[in-house]
Amino acid sequence: MAFMHWEDMMGNTFYHQLKSNSIKRYDAQNNKWCFRKPMINERCTFTALIGPDCRNIYAIGGYNGNAMNSTELYDPSRDCWEQCPPMKNKRYMHGAAICGVHSNE
Repeated sequence: MAFMHWEDMMGNTFYHQLKSNSIKRYDAQNNKWCFRKPMINERCTFTALIGPDCRNIYAIGGYNGNAMNSTELYDPSRDCWEQCPPMKNKRYMHGAAICGVHSNE
């Protein structure tokens, strides 16, 4: 089982000076946190969600001194971030959800 920790970002909604691009992955087998490849852009107060394939994680919008419209995709199997097309509007302190995903499992 793996958990991602979005260091200094998710829990600091009103502290925009705490923007960061670092993430950590929890290794339950060894009971320790390990740094993973950082996001492309520093950000705080963004939305993170698991993609419809249940394999990738998206970091959407946020704040880095200005509202952001950027979106990044993280592939944990390759420890790699990719820039996605930007949103039409800049957003921070927002929410997002994946709808209409069905699984046969």
